[in-house]
Amino acid sequence: MFVLTSGMYSLAAFFRMYIMAMFWCTLLTYLLLHHLEKEKLTKKFFLQFALIVTAGALTHYHCILYEVLISVVFCLILIRKRSYSDLLKYILASAVSGISTVLLFPPIIQHLLTSRRGKEAFANLSSSFSGYPQRAIEYLRLADTYLFGRLLVVILAGILLLLMLQSRRKTPVVAAEQKEKYILALVPTLLYFLFICKTAPYLDHRYMTPIYAVLLTAVFAFLFDLLCCFENKKRIFLMILVILAVCGNGLRLNDWKYLRYKETHRLTEFAENNRDLDCVLIYPVERLYGNAHAAFSIIKDYRSITFVREDHLEELLYGSELIDKQELVLLVPGRKTEIMEEVLKHCPKMNDSTRLGMYIYSTVYHLHP
Repeated sequence: MFVLTSGMYSLAAFFRMYIMAMFWCTLLTYLLLHHLEKEKLTKKFFLQFALIVTAGALTHYHCILYEVLISVVFCLILIRKRSYSDLLKYILASAVSGISTVLLFPPIIQHLLTSRRGKEAFANLSSSFSGYPQRAIEYLRLADTYLFGRLLVVILAGILLLLMLQSRRKTPVVAAEQKEKYILALVPTLLYFLFICKTAPYLDHRYMTPIYAVLLTAVFAFLFDLLCCFENKKRIFLMILVILAVCGNGLRLNDWKYLRYKETHRLTEFAENNRDLDCVLIYPVERLYGNAHAAFSIIKDYRSITFVREDHLEELLYGSELIDKQELVLLVPGRKTEIMEEVLKHCPKMNDSTRLGMYIYSTVYHLHP
């Protein structure tokens, strides 16, 4: 089901760490849910827990936030169950994971506290809450589009109706053990959502990725539990209809911002047909080589690739033999046409440009006579 959602397709086309971050958060949730009813937590559990937490922290700092939130809820459940020995071991395993993460990658503290993204997050956290409700609504719309095909209101209305119908039954729809599982899955997910709404640098559904699989699974699992008033075949049939409606509508509404097929195809085809051309990729100061990985698929076939930082443009204009070429493929950050015009102005054998297209972070130009 999750593989068919438009959000998954969109993120799969965005070659970043967000899919792996979602994997580690989902795996951690599964591990804790699987051991929630166990009387005693084993050494194997704590080893698996430590490895997953460490791997998640090394993948993306948003994993750390989710790991902390779900651990707090899990510890509260352990306290309720009076499993104080397991609680102590869990805290020790968490501490070992944290220390291991720092030892394996010491700059992580600097990345979290003093990097550009870290400063932005703390600045957003300490800023006014005046625009927070609108920001939360916008993020909810993104999640609704990419996960639920803009049918979340319909699904929640159906859940509310089923809850009202089930309230007349003497036997509870969801057993006490199941309620704890839903709490463990949904409370950290909702807290993560609210926190990211406040701290994310800008509005983009990639920052919600770590909770996507857990959120979607929890909502549909709860809906399936509530459909117990129907016989099994009808119950399964209704769930299939809901899933098809969600996935189909999501794919129809997706803007495919990370997958520009037409331009990607054209850019790749141009590179394959012009392997003798040299390529220059100019990247912005704040992103370092951030543009390179995204553009790799459309520039890998050129004869040479030269990387130039935006504030070092004079090194290309006055100290490179590429300026004297007859033709050149140029990638500029975003839509900064002024950079292309500046480069073209210093090329004695090139006096015209053709915009080939845009791919994620860069606009591609062909400079020629």
